[in-house]
Amino acid sequence: MAGRQGLARAGLGVPPELALETLRAALDGTATGVWDWDLAADVVRWSPTQAELHGRPRGAAPVTYDAWLRDWVHEDDRERVDAVVAAALAGGDRYELEFRSRGDPPRWLSARGHVVRDADGRATRVVGLTLDVTDRHRRDAERELLTRRLNGVQLVTDAALDHLELEALLHELLGRVAGLLDADIAKLMLLDDRRATLVTRAAVGLPEEVARTLRIPVGSGVAGQVALGRRALVLSEDQLADAALVDLRQRGRSVAGAPLRAAGETLGVIVVSSLERTYTGDDLLLLELVADRCARAIRQSELYEAAREAALSLQRSLLPDSLPAVPGLDVAARYLPGQHGTEVGGDWYDVFALGDGRVALVVGDVVGRGLRAAARMGTIRTALRAYALEAGRPSQALARLDRFVALHEPVEFTTVLVAYVDPSSGDVELAGAGHLPPVLVDERGGRLVDVPADPPVGMAAAPRRDAALRLDADAALIAFTDGLVEDRATGLEPGLARLCELARFGDAAPVVVDRLVD
Repeated sequence: MAGRQGLARAGLGVPPELALETLRAALDGTATGVWDWDLAADVVRWSPTQAELHGRPRGAAPVTYDAWLRDWVHEDDRERVDAVVAAALAGGDRYELEFRSRGDPPRWLSARGHVVRDADGRATRVVGLTLDVTDRHRRDAERELLTRRLNGVQLVTDAALDHLELEALLHELLGRVAGLLDADIAKLMLLDDRRATLVTRAAVGLPEEVARTLRIPVGSGVAGQVALGRRALVLSEDQLADAALVDLRQRGRSVAGAPLRAAGETLGVIVVSSLERTYTGDDLLLLELVADRCARAIRQSELYEAAREAALSLQRSLLPDSLPAVPGLDVAARYLPGQHGTEVGGDWYDVFALGDGRVALVVGDVVGRGLRAAARMGTIRTALRAYALEAGRPSQALARLDRFVALHEPVEFTTVLVAYVDPSSGDVELAGAGHLPPVLVDERGGRLVDVPADPPVGMAAAPRRDAALRLDADAALIAFTDGLVEDRATGLEPGLARLCELARFGDAAPVVVDRLVD
C-alpha cells in the first residue's frame, strides 16, 4: 500500500474519491489493486482486488494504516515499509517499494503511491496502485538458484583443488557443498577395509569428538541406508527414524545423501542436512557431482600412494643396501624422498672401498624425475664406481665419466661430488662436477669446503681439478644434495648457513645426519 504514481492532484478539478472509483472499475479483474488512505481520518479504502493480492478474501480491508502494516505485511518487511512511507509523508510526493504480504505462502507485491498535499504543503491523503510481482520474484529466485548451482559446479570442479592432499581436499569439498546447499550439518564417510562400516573422514557442524568417533554400519542410519541403496536420495521422515545423529531426526529438517562411487564400486557416502531448505532432485544433482569428485580424488589418492610406494622401492633398490664398515672411519647416510610426487628422482649416494685402503664417498644428482632420471642415475653411479676403482684421484674418475657420458649418454644436467678419504691419515681429496661443496666440521665449527667450481658431468671444457683437506680426530665431512638446503623462496644461502650451524664437532656420524634431517 504505497506508490509513486499520482492518481489525483489538487487543482485538477476531479475529486480523489471519484478518481479512485473510476480506477477501481477499470482495474477490476486484473492483478492490480488501487487504494486511498485518508490521513486525517486514518481510514484506508481500497478495491476488492487489493485483498486478493494479499492472499485474503475478496473485499476484505484493514480499515487503518497501522492495522494494514501489522496484519497484512510480512513481519520481516514491516520496518522497511514503514520507513519508506514515513519518509514520503515527511517531505516527498511519491514512493515505490516491494514487500511480502503476510500470508501462506507470502506474495510479493509492488506498491506505488502518491502523497496528496493541501495548499500549505501538509499531506492529506495517499493514493496508489499495488501489483502482484510474485511470478517475477519466483523467476528471479530460479535464475539465482541456477546461477548458484552453476557456480557450485565450478567450485567443485575447480582445478585449483587438484594440488590439495586427500584429507584437505575432502574437507574443502564438503565445506563448499555445505555452503551451496545451506547445510548446517554435513559429513563425508568412507567404508573401512572390511566394507562393513562407514568411518567419518570430514564433517561440518559436528563437534570434533563426535566426528572422530562416528562409525555407521552399512544398512543402518542415514549414511548406511545411502551406502546400501547405492543411489542419491532425499530421505523421508521414516528413513530418518534411526539416524545415528539426534539432530538429523529433528522435525522439519531436510536430509539428502549420495554414494561415493568409482568404477562401479562404492567407496563411501556424503550426507547433507538443512533446516533452512527442503532438498529437491536438482539439489541431488549437485550433491552427486560433489560425490563424484570426492570418489575420483579418493581413487586417485589410492593409486598415488601405490605408485609412490613402488617408486620409492625402485629408488631404494638403486642405493646401497648398507655402508661398509671401515676401521678409523664413522660413516652414516640418510635418504628421504620428497614430500610430493610419485616419480623417482635422480639423487644418489655411494660409499665403497678403493684398492689402496682409501674409501670413496660419492653424492650425486641427476636433474629430472621419473624412470628416465632413475635409469640415468643407475648408469652413472655404476660407471663412476668402476672409474673410481681405477683412477688415482677424484678428478681423474670424473674426467673418465665425462668421456663416458659424451660417448654413450645424452647430455643431461648431472652433478657429482667425489671424495677419496684415507682413514689412517685423515687426508681427503675432493673433486666436484657442478655439485654443492661439502661441509667440514672441526674444532673451529662448520664451514663449506673450498672445492673448485667445475662444470656438471659431460660439460667440462678444461681438465678437472682436485682439492685437499685433512680430517682431524672427531672431525666430520658432510656431503648432501640441494634438497636438504634449498628453499624456493629464499634460495640456497640460508639453508647452507643453517647446515653449518647445526653440525657439531665431535658427534658420531648417525647423530649428525639425524639432526640435519630433523
